[in-house]
Amino acid sequence: MIVLRPCSVLMMVLLVFVSVPFDKIQHLGISVLISSSISALSNETVGFSAALIAGISKEILDCFGFGTPDFEDILANLLGSTIGVALSRDGEIIFIWEF
Repeated sequence: MIVLRPCSVLMMVLLVFVSVPFDKIQHLGISVLISSSISALSNETVGFSAALIAGISKEILDCFGFGTPDFEDILANLLGSTIGVALSRDGEIIFIWEF
């Protein structure tokens, strides 16, 4: 069993100690959530692809005026997708969101 506490642990550690912009942490966290959930329900390729497609789609929307497009956001999505697939290999994931 894997317990994820992205807001209270991973995201805060990255934000405070590594000085990663909060926007990148959001991209990473959402990609972890999407890829691990879908990987656990389907397979790793589908989970990884779904998270990456979601992140790239968001950047495409940013290009049309819904935000600021940033290549580093795509890199954060790629990292989050990879972490999510790795976490899902256990096959049993419990998400505990603490805000």
